[in-house]
Amino acid sequence: MNESNEAKKEEEEDEEKVDITPVELTQEVKLGRKEKPGVLVSSEIARLAEDPAIKMIDPFYRDKKRLKPAAYQLSLGKHCRIGKKTKLLSAKDPYLQIKPYQVAIVETLEELNLPNNIIGRWNVSISGVYKGLLWVGGPQVDPCFRGHLYCPLYNLSTSPVTLVYKEPFATMDFVRTTPGFSVPFNQTRRKMSDYVTMLESAPEDTLKQVKQVRRRVQVFETTMLTTIGIIIAALAIVTGSSLQPSFATLWVAIGAVATFVSGVLVGLAARRGD
Repeated sequence: MNESNEAKKEEEEDEEKVDITPVELTQEVKLGRKEKPGVLVSSEIARLAEDPAIKMIDPFYRDKKRLKPAAYQLSLGKHCRIGKKTKLLSAKDPYLQIKPYQVAIVETLEELNLPNNIIGRWNVSISGVYKGLLWVGGPQVDPCFRGHLYCPLYNLSTSPVTLVYKEPFATMDFVRTTPGFSVPFNQTRRKMSDYVTMLESAPEDTLKQVKQVRRRVQVFETTMLTTIGIIIAALAIVTGSSLQPSFATLWVAIGAVATFVSGVLVGLAARRGD
């Protein structure tokens, strides 16, 4: 009986911790006379982007590479981050290389200015997917969002993936909502530093540890071979003094070859470590 009372008390305490305060639906959403809910086609995307009073996409490029039948290709911006290192892309340094199992946080070149009756839905381009990029960002951009978009990209392939500054890397389509009333949009993040940017990949960290162990094993192996070569060379000198000249020369040659091979292996191990 006591156990059931304690369980009920814990449930009541858990319920008290949940914030169930109702939100006010104060944001009125209207549609124009000719507007209907649905995915925007090219002409509507271009109209809202080129309208100086709206500028839904800025900068906006009306070209085949970016403007699609019912979507727009977003380009790579200048701010990006891999692990604890921040990089600024530019025309002189336009390449962002994401190594295998690395996570890069990237920025869009475009700034969005979504009306209160339009949402955006975005994801990495299909070409990036086939290169091995995995999208780990939020797919929906709420109405009234302002500014650049940021998201982490994870390279799950065994080969590096390179993105280029101002080149398309993500696809966004736009959907007009129904009319009515909604919760007001509260935008608290506007730049990369507002997000958690110390994200690192666990597989990448594990791979680094494996490489360190492999390097230590290689150094141990080559050190042992070097020691054996030195011992053989020393034995050759000692033994050669009491043997015939032909045998003494053979022992010295064996010691020299062993020492040379072990030195080459040490050099190869050092290069692999780099």
